[in-house]
Amino acid sequence: MKETFTILKEGGKTKGAALRAYMDSLEDGSYFVSVEQATKRKTQAQNSYLHVLFTIAAKELNRAGYGSGLQWTKERVKAHCKKAELYPVEDVMLPGGEVTQVWKDTHELSKEEAMETIERVIGYFADLGIILPEPNEQLKLVAA
Repeated sequence: MKETFTILKEGGKTKGAALRAYMDSLEDGSYFVSVEQATKRKTQAQNSYLHVLFTIAAKELNRAGYGSGLQWTKERVKAHCKKAELYPVEDVMLPGGEVTQVWKDTHELSKEEAMETIERVIGYFADLGIILPEPNEQLKLVAA
């Protein structure tokens, strides 16, 4: 049996409730636990760029009349992207030991996961006829 948990230590405090819940669900016994540094989180530029994509997509969806009268916002676009499985998922344990998958929050993405998510978002909206700027195009827009 091998399980992986991401535990955040911030401000001197460890946030490891998922690990504790998992350990509590196991039979009494001895277990080996190894700790390694997690991969770096996405950059601020990646985070900002994702939010720009969500904002542009919301404006284009509203302009095209999608949404049954409900206005698209960047938050709704982000939620839709998660539901459309454009975001990576992770396993979490529910009370009683059942494991389910949930979408990762944007702030939890590694640099690689953020890059893959950006590519999926751009491709998804391109399939809908909404062209979003590529990362290098966005940099040109910001610099202009």
